[in-house]
Formats: sequence, C-alpha cells, structure tokens
Amino acid sequence: LTAFEDREGSLWIGYSGYGLARSLGRDEWQSFAEQEGLANPGVWRIARDASGGLWVGTSRGLFHGTQMDGRWRFQRSDVVGELTVYGVTADPDGSLWIGTFQSGANGLIRYDPRTGRKTVFPPSRPFPQFSITDIARDEAGSIWVATPRGVLRLARGASKLERVPGPFESTVVFSIAPSSRGFFMASRKGLYIERGPIRRLLTVKDGLKDNTVNSATLGPDGALWI
Repeated sequence: LTAFEDREGSLWIGYSGYGLARSLGRDEWQSFAEQEGLANPGVWRIARDASGGLWVGTSRGLFHGTQMDGRWRFQRSDVVGELTVYGVTADPDGSLWIGTFQSGANGLIRYDPRTGRKTVFPPSRPFPQFSITDIARDEAGSIWVATPRGVLRLARGASKLERVPGPFESTVVFSIAPSSRGFFMASRKGLYIERGPIRRLLTVKDGLKDNTVNSATLGPDGALWI
C-alpha cells in the first residue's frame, strides 16, 4: 500500500495484512512482522527520522523501528494510541508530523519523540469529521495534508491548516508528494500532476493500470513511485 526510498537507497514497502518489507538488492527482500515487534501487519506509511529511526504508520497506531546489531526491532508509540495512522513524515529538527484517519485527533499532529511534546494544528475553517490520508513536507518547510475532501497545507510558522485551491476539492486524495515546482496527488480519479504551468490528470488512458492510485512518493533522486 505504500513505498519509501531511504537515504541509503533501500526501498521499503508496506503491505495491507502482510507487514513491512525492505529490498536488499538482487531480488532479495527482508520482511518484518509480529516477530520483530510490528504487532499490526496493516502498514500505511513509512518515514525515517534525522537519527535514522524508522517510523511506521499502521491500522493500530504508530510504531518506531530501530536497528541494533544488524537487526530491526519495532515498538508501538503511545502518541496517538491505536488510531489508524495514514500520514507520517519527519522534520529535520527531529520532530514528526502525524496524521490519523479517525477524526479523534482533530487536526495535524506535531510530535517530538525526545520530549514527548504533542501539538495539534486544526483546519482554519470547519471541517466535519476531519481525517488525514497522507502528509508530506516540502523544501520550504510547509506541510501538505491529503484528506478525503481534497488537500490542505500548513505554511511554515502558521497555526492552522488552509485549503489548497484546485480542481480536486471534493476528491478523495490518498497521497500527496510536493516538489520544488508543484506537487503530485494520488487520488481515486487518477494521478494529478501540477508542476509550474503543467496541470494534468493521468488515468488508465495514459497507461496507468487503474484509476485508483493509493500512493505517490518522491525518492531522493526525484523519481516518482506510485
């Protein structure tokens, strides 16, 4: 359901019901599940923090993975309890941005694992049953938030989320990938691209296998994984 390329060039893939997998190269894979502490196999999002730790958003909360003696171990974080985590991204200062699918969090969460401090950033306008399907950080430090009703953005230094205008305000958005010139949006209607003057929706007519695109992730080299 999600793919993530880390700084070492390793590709991580999260599956629905099958846990987490990491590519070792040459068609070799390493898998992680309950035996490694990843109690819930339904993986939705993956992120690496500034210290190299791995954070995994699952159907039953957020898990933190650390590597010791060549082995990865995972432990549940209590920051959102057992709420489904559909969005997680790391900030260069060591904090995390977290989004839950259930409306109980009432906004975008910023969490500092070192101090345990948690701050919630709500939408600027009423947003009934607010939920998040993905979050991403752009180069300027703004946080982009995908929801079942379009895209919101938290500008750097702001205290509330603002809606991003566009032709998708009522579209179910599963994933968002901002770049220096625009963003990519994975949605139920296809893959939307906005880069400078280019605004285009790609569908099966353009070569996609299905119009429903669950994940869009930019790798360190700028490659797009969908």
